[in-house]
Amino acid sequence: MFIFASKPMTILMRKIKTAMLFVGLCMVLAACNPSPDAVEIALKTEGIKDGEEMSVSLGCTHAEEPELATATLKDGKVTFRFTSEGPRMYYVTVKGAAGRLKVMADQGDHVKVTAKAERSLRYDGVLIYEFSDVVVKGSKTHSEYEDRNLDLSRLNTLSPHYQERFPDVLEALQNAQTQQQRDSVLASDRGRQMVKAETDFFQTVQKVYSECFLENRDSWWGPLLLLDYMNYPTSTERGIYEQFSERAKQSFYGKIAHDVLYQEE
Repeated sequence: MFIFASKPMTILMRKIKTAMLFVGLCMVLAACNPSPDAVEIALKTEGIKDGEEMSVSLGCTHAEEPELATATLKDGKVTFRFTSEGPRMYYVTVKGAAGRLKVMADQGDHVKVTAKAERSLRYDGVLIYEFSDVVVKGSKTHSEYEDRNLDLSRLNTLSPHYQERFPDVLEALQNAQTQQQRDSVLASDRGRQMVKAETDFFQTVQKVYSECFLENRDSWWGPLLLLDYMNYPTSTERGIYEQFSERAKQSFYGKIAHDVLYQEE
């Protein structure tokens, strides 16, 4: 026995099929044309075993930030996709471990990163990954960050090199059994020389850092670099912040820098 569909039913089925085709086409177009706010970070790394869960979060905020995306490492590769509101610093981390890989990206960036990771235990027994040989492609913001970044090799040349210059003082400090003995070592001529070398070095480092921050005082780069290098706020950092332009202070990272520097007030 055959049942023939009425004409209205046939028309309805055609409309349903047309609607389904339209929805499918929209999904294809969406996949081919992701949101202009979307960021993609594709990481290829050595030194982290497959199966480890990794995440990406907002960086340089001096606060615990929620994860923007998570993914599991497979064949040494992992890809994160999330939305962004502008040029930002991001931290890529291994869940349950310390250490972070810094990547800067802007809206619409498709970033490719290669890096080596070395696994070790920190002084407090916490697992940590240290990243090296980092290469970032596809992000103009990250390239600019590297150009504006401090030349750390310059600081290395300014180091006091205690082991070479003051081996006798270091050995005496190591053998000292009491605080009084340590104070005596540092009060000696050689001890005072080492203390002065250390003081001069840190003053030079502070000067180099300050120059870097103030060279970028007129844009959001100034506050970002300040937050990037600052471990904890001091009156020195506040003095630098106050020299930033109003435009820099009102930027995303400028507002964060203000909150971090004046959080106790």
